Amino acid sequence: MTYATLAFGVTTLHDPSNDTDTVFAASELQRAGLITGPRIFSTGTILYGANAPFTATIDSLEDARSHLRRLKAAGAFSVKSYNQPRREQRQQVLEAARQTDMMVVPEGGSLFD
Repeated sequence: MTYATLAFGVTTLHDPSNDTDTVFAASELQRAGLITGPRIFSTGTILYGANAPFTATIDSLEDARSHLRRLKAAGAFSVKSYNQPRREQRQQVLEAARQTDMMVVPEGGSLFD
């Protein structure tokens, strides 16, 4: 698939939701020339606000900064804020992104205003 992607002229990907370990390992392998494919950028694992095994609990600006620092250290330049139920949580992610020089791909639930 990566050869086909390159054959169609796609040289860079931005994956807005993937497993942190898997996607950044692939990104490093591509940069090192150990796998052939487009450059890979990703948010890593989403900052999921709903109840799940990988829920990102955000109850303060420091919580948000901690999640963003962790993802940035893994290789992310952006994060996906997904289904954070309260407006203040979404705002804390955005402010933490400003402070850590990252971008946010926000997405809310279908019942959120």
